[in-house]
Amino acid sequence: SSGMGGCIALATAQFSSFSLLGNTFRNNKAAGNGGVLSLSSTISSSPFTIKDNIFSNNSAQAGGVYFLDQSSSVVAYNNTYENNTATSTGKQ
Repeated sequence: SSGMGGCIALATAQFSSFSLLGNTFRNNKAAGNGGVLSLSSTISSSPFTIKDNIFSNNSAQAGGVYFLDQSSSVVAYNNTYENNTATSTGKQ
C-alpha cells in the first residue's frame, strides 16, 4: 500500500529505457494514483514497455493498474488484467 504507485512510483526522472516484462502484480494498493505503477513527469528516449505481465486485484483512486501523465510514452501489450479497480478514473 502506498500514496502513489502501489509498487513503483517514478516522478521527475529520465531514462534511456524502462520495461516491465513477465511479472505478476497482485493485491497492490495506492491511496492516490496507480495501483501498481505511477509515472509522472518522466522522460525516456524510448517508450516505456509493459509486456507479458499479469495484473490482478490492484486498486487506486485513479488508475487501478497504472497511472500515466501526459509526458509518458508507453507501449503496453500482451498483458492480463483481472479484477483491478479505481474509485475515480481508469480501471487499467
